[in-house]
Amino acid sequence: MINHFLAFLGQKNHYKIYASIFRVFASLLILKEIVQLWLFIPIIYQQNSFFVDHNTRIFGLNNEVSEFLKAHVYLVLGCYIIFLIFYMFGFGKRITALFLFLIFNILQRLCPLILNGGDNLLSFILLYLIFIDSYSYLSLKPFNYKTENSRFLNNFFSNIFGFCICIHISLIYLISALHKIHADVWFHGVAVYYTLQIQRFKGTSVNSFIANNAILVTLISYYTLFVELLYPTLVWFKKTKNWIICCAIFMHIGIYIFMMIYDFQLIFIAVQGFFFTNEQWQQIIRKTNNYFKNLHIPKIVRYG
Repeated sequence: MINHFLAFLGQKNHYKIYASIFRVFASLLILKEIVQLWLFIPIIYQQNSFFVDHNTRIFGLNNEVSEFLKAHVYLVLGCYIIFLIFYMFGFGKRITALFLFLIFNILQRLCPLILNGGDNLLSFILLYLIFIDSYSYLSLKPFNYKTENSRFLNNFFSNIFGFCICIHISLIYLISALHKIHADVWFHGVAVYYTLQIQRFKGTSVNSFIANNAILVTLISYYTLFVELLYPTLVWFKKTKNWIICCAIFMHIGIYIFMMIYDFQLIFIAVQGFFFTNEQWQQIIRKTNNYFKNLHIPKIVRYG
């Protein structure tokens, strides 16, 4: 039985389509964040910033290393951008992915105060993507396997670490739900009221109306709680997977719109795609191409 399972994992890469899409998405998202933060680099990273912790250690090295990186942060960011562009086009493949992950974590450690849960999740996904073959599509040149064994190992590690991404996001929802259950505001269904009353999270003019409506507050609070609690179980069953993923996406879209938490939600929405197989993504791409064909627009997406 174990031999059959190992053979199944090495037979083909079950994540190659969406891993390629996510690679490009992650690159563009990080580039956008760099552009948004560029004018604030001296405040965020450099030595005279009140954000900077002068006792920061990078991967356990001496403080002098972190001080050097802060003093030359623009050089670090220049390398970061180069690796991001290489990664987006699939140039350098796993070597580029490794250096991108290292620089991403270095910048996180230089100023952890600006991070959120989305940054933490993206850090883990970049680690997993080092081992996933995400270069079959949207890449300058796919992997060229010289032997059948190299193809087997590539598929094996791609499937193992793609599965790790799915496990990771499930655990995030589960742990979040367990913490909410033990919080009085969530247990009594009033958590959304307190959140929407905070000025930072007033994303629309209807936030006050929602906060002052006891029925909506209770429904939204328990909806969030039950989605996070049920997601880790229902997402693994074929009959319930699409429903719970739609519920999760709907929840994150609501947070995006009403609470102005943007990149965090985009990352969590994008990760949902790893739960769909290559065959399902081929169907989606085929329907998309047919839709554009009916609009007399040339194909912009191709699949193998």
